[in-house]
Amino acid sequence: VPNTAPLLTLALRQAAIQKPLEEARNRQPRIPAWEDAAIREAIQQERGPVYIATAMETGLDELAAECFRGTPRDSARRASAGASAGWPVA
Repeated sequence: VPNTAPLLTLALRQAAIQKPLEEARNRQPRIPAWEDAAIREAIQQERGPVYIATAMETGLDELAAECFRGTPRDSARRASAGASAGWPVA
């Protein structure tokens, strides 16, 4: 994705930090929402629930809470099992 769809890559990177940003704002309400540097310092390297299932490494692996490597069929099985188990799907 990083080499072929840079705007999608940006959207994924921004999505990966939304949950940690929200949690940091709740933990430290005295930091104003406009104070981006302080909020980002508070979350450090925390990432939200991004899961990657591919056959090879990608440039977005550092964003992922978990990476799964396998064939497309294996990835589909894993996604199906996750959906059956009630994993969040977005």
